[in-house]
Amino acid sequence: MPPDQVLDLIRKAGSVNIVVTPEVRAAWAGRTVTMRLDNVSALSAFHHLLRHLDLCSFYADEAMVVTTPKAVEPSTAVKGRHRLSRAFRAC
Repeated sequence: MPPDQVLDLIRKAGSVNIVVTPEVRAAWAGRTVTMRLDNVSALSAFHHLLRHLDLCSFYADEAMVVTTPKAVEPSTAVKGRHRLSRAFRAC
């Protein structure tokens, strides 16, 4: 199944907004995901998907943002209005 379809399932199951950066969209073009998960939360399924695709996420403006590991490297820079802290990152 394409990653976008997997994210759609997670969005619906978890009632969560998920945004994918353009870099990630370009990187996963043509990729498929095969996972079988039973009795896990939408958040756990989301984290399994990120690990499977070697991606990261952070929370900003009421949405989980899926991005590359390089984009969430520790930094003192402020990205937009949000400082990327460990508490809101998942890699």
